[in-house]
Amino acid sequence: MRIKVVKDVLDVVYATELYNECIDMPVQRTSLDTWKDYLTDSKKAPEILLNNLNTFDQEVIETLLEEHFGKFKKSYLTVQRWEKGCYIPWHDDNTYDFSATIYLNPEWEYDDGGQFVYTEGDDFYGVNHSYTPQFNTAILMKGGSLLAIGISKVEGTFEKSDVVEIKNQSEKIVARGITRFNKEELLCIQGKQNEEISSIFPSENRLEVIHRDHLAQLQTEIS
Repeated sequence: MRIKVVKDVLDVVYATELYNECIDMPVQRTSLDTWKDYLTDSKKAPEILLNNLNTFDQEVIETLLEEHFGKFKKSYLTVQRWEKGCYIPWHDDNTYDFSATIYLNPEWEYDDGGQFVYTEGDDFYGVNHSYTPQFNTAILMKGGSLLAIGISKVEGTFEKSDVVEIKNQSEKIVARGITRFNKEELLCIQGKQNEEISSIFPSENRLEVIHRDHLAQLQTEIS
């Protein structure tokens, strides 16, 4: 899982308007309705109020997410309103290609709930990290595969099935993984959408450069 924290992720005026809109939303459902089976059943904590975004706001947020993750076919967006003492137990989001949380609360205290906590390494004995909710800040989590659209530069010499290093924009190594393409192929598809890659390599039925099962994160990226 790769974590990135982005501050001032939305226009500040729009973020404030969206916050005011969200706190005035009528209740549509709660965490006890949606997550009862495996997240909140038998938990002695206040329920989290859940709402859908309207069409305009959903398009704004999806456009923002595409800037960071590339195009996607399906998304699930929800507004979560937390009271003091709310929490979601430990769970695994790796069934999704990515997930994100955008905090709109102008103020936050420890007992308010909503602090983002994750672990590196073993689920029970790994190192825990946390981020304090801050207004107009997004936490982006990419637990999926490395796609060509996220690659801006290709260096070195390598063949298919070699272990390669992945660097961020600061040239720091953030992950290693087993590549499904050699250097020459990757140079042809870097920065491209899957639809374009299919036209270049029509015989390929798996288009990720490094599958999530063959990708190991080395550090967290914060900006």
